[in-house]
Amino acid sequence: MNGAQRGNTSIVVAHPPSLPDKDNPLLEGLPTVPSLQEAMDMIEEQYLDFDVSGLSEAEIVAYQSKHAIVPNVQFANAFVQVITQVRDSCRSRDLRTFDYRNYTKSCNHFVATFPRPSFRKFPMCFGIAPGAKSRGMIVATPAYTGRSAFADSVQKVLGRDPSIKRVTVGENFVDYPRLPVLRVQWPIDGKLSGFITAFVAAFDLVFDTEYSKVLSSLFFMDREYIPALCSLGNACHLGLLIVERINYENVRTPAAELTWSAIAQFTRSTGIPVLCLPTPGAALTLSTLTGSRSDLTAAGVTEIMRPLSAQANHWKYICAVQFDATLGAIGLGSMPEWLPDSAYTLTLGYPGLLAKVLTYIAQNLLSMNTSGFDQKTFEKYGGRALVLEQPHLDAVRTIRRKGAFKPSTLLRHADWLSFDELAPTHLKPELQ
Repeated sequence: MNGAQRGNTSIVVAHPPSLPDKDNPLLEGLPTVPSLQEAMDMIEEQYLDFDVSGLSEAEIVAYQSKHAIVPNVQFANAFVQVITQVRDSCRSRDLRTFDYRNYTKSCNHFVATFPRPSFRKFPMCFGIAPGAKSRGMIVATPAYTGRSAFADSVQKVLGRDPSIKRVTVGENFVDYPRLPVLRVQWPIDGKLSGFITAFVAAFDLVFDTEYSKVLSSLFFMDREYIPALCSLGNACHLGLLIVERINYENVRTPAAELTWSAIAQFTRSTGIPVLCLPTPGAALTLSTLTGSRSDLTAAGVTEIMRPLSAQANHWKYICAVQFDATLGAIGLGSMPEWLPDSAYTLTLGYPGLLAKVLTYIAQNLLSMNTSGFDQKTFEKYGGRALVLEQPHLDAVRTIRRKGAFKPSTLLRHADWLSFDELAPTHLKPELQ
């Protein structure tokens, strides 16, 4: 039994009865939980299958490089966990049960009365869905290691567009909208207002609504922001919320703590899974936020590691796929044997930087109308492509070569380092 208290009054909501999965409208069309190998196959996007007719060669190279995904076991593990949590959430949010339909009706009433504050009532049971539990997931991914590509793959498998699910109620039926995935970017300044604006704007874009205007109204109160997000998520029967581009520089402010807390309350109140995609440095800011951390990591923490050497099979495969997607696409044949070593020296094994380098080289060769490509050309143009990233790469090389550095130095490059490398930044007790 779940209880919610207000003064001396207690509201008790029963868990929905167990019903067959095959007739659950929210589970319809969802993939079953895959094995690790199946997850690898589902994540790996077949970029050559896409229609690129009408695009220039330079546009084809840029498109294929972005979508040439080479997943690893960590990404596969995270993908399995995402599908598991989405299915578990949809199983508990069963529209065939009276309790959940009644709760949904309450959320819809709250959303529908946005323009009329005097009539607005908070969702039943103070916003706690029947059987709701926290389903937060953290996938900590360093810069240029595939965060956006992973989110693309998840959305591709779960679905992008909303649909209508019909539920029989007595002799009648009711149609409910269902949105598989909603993607929201972390606010630049880390403030809750920025996150709420991004969430509602993403919702408006999908459903062609105008709730963004309502939330900017003088009649809308701060205390209604979180119930509004929860009600919108439940009203569209959201399958998964993805929060992207969570970088250290955007979470190190005190304002970010309230945003973490709001996202945690969203999954705790609705039971909707939340996938957060921070860098390791950004993820570590959760270590001091006990309540938010427990909710946002309830379904686990996965760290994505870059290939650790030029000889790693995963790195060689990344090089081969990216070469085929870029230089191979403009007719340069097969990948030269020297490329994995040179590419690792240049990029330190960050796949996104390799994609950037090879795309830049391919587009330059096209503009110069030449097919001359050798190791010297790669190093020359590769250095130009990474001119903005070079200070970080130089610092990371030094950190990995010498080992011990002050926490302030490590935090300046927190988006590029692993949890182990950032260990000296953790708070430690001091003797008096």
